[in-house]
Amino acid sequence: MKKIGQQIIVFFVVISAYQFYLRGGLRWPLSASNLSADSCAGRELCVLVYMAPWCPHCKTAIPKVKSYLNRAQKGGTAGFRVVVGMDSPENSMEMGLKIGKGVAIDRDREIAKKYAIDGVPAYIVLDREGGVVLRGAEANQWLFDKFGG
Repeated sequence: MKKIGQQIIVFFVVISAYQFYLRGGLRWPLSASNLSADSCAGRELCVLVYMAPWCPHCKTAIPKVKSYLNRAQKGGTAGFRVVVGMDSPENSMEMGLKIGKGVAIDRDREIAKKYAIDGVPAYIVLDREGGVVLRGAEANQWLFDKFGG
């Protein structure tokens, strides 16, 4: 019975994620060339938050990231892009669903490679051309100052 229950949960997560994807919630696949699409297009700066489904610190950060994302979507000079690194498709989509609309899945780790993501969660502030302006603790502090209060 336990195995059947787990299969039903996985099926539900996949179907829910697919429906969310169809409504424009998850962007899959993401590439370095379309990273700035949507909320970052035409903005002076773009905040990139890179998370992973297996990371306990990322899971703890979800409410804060959701709050920042909601504030950023209301406008301003900085866009906001949440990227979930690839785990299993189910786990990546499940995390994306928890965060909300506008999350992208880095299926081929192209974004992780381009921006040398070596730990998660990773906070990076990019300029209009995709160049790194701030990263790590400095980017996290800037993010809090910009969207946290």
